[in-house]
Amino acid sequence: MHHSVLLFYLISFLSQEPAPGIYIVTQPGKKVSCENLLKMLIGNDKVCLSKKPIISVDDIESVTDIKYNPQIEAYYLDVRFSSKGLQTLNTAIRSLPEIRFALVSGREVACIFNVDPEKQLHFIRIGIGEDLSDLKVVHSSLKELTQ
Repeated sequence: MHHSVLLFYLISFLSQEPAPGIYIVTQPGKKVSCENLLKMLIGNDKVCLSKKPIISVDDIESVTDIKYNPQIEAYYLDVRFSSKGLQTLNTAIRSLPEIRFALVSGREVACIFNVDPEKQLHFIRIGIGEDLSDLKVVHSSLKELTQ
């Protein structure tokens, strides 16, 4: 009886979805395997991430509707954070200026982004240069985070 209970806990632990939020994209060494490898929402690429998010879904305040900027002829959406989330993100950017972040929703990476460390971050803009159809998929995935 004890073995089946232990097996149940082990299976449920291994099948847990990663917590939604902002993760740091990592580059493990050649002899080190990635402990948190997730698939991109668009395409088949996989990305290695930190074990836990640096910003939880609770600190993601809103995801705007898809907007269009005629000056650069591009669609985009903005993700806004709580003051705590912004502070964490800005601290990480100042500490590691080359850092890349991944926004995780469900079991997949919705997008990867980096930020210019010279700028004070108030929100992140996603999608410039992406196909509108791909941006719509990312948008619906991110909207689920703030529902």
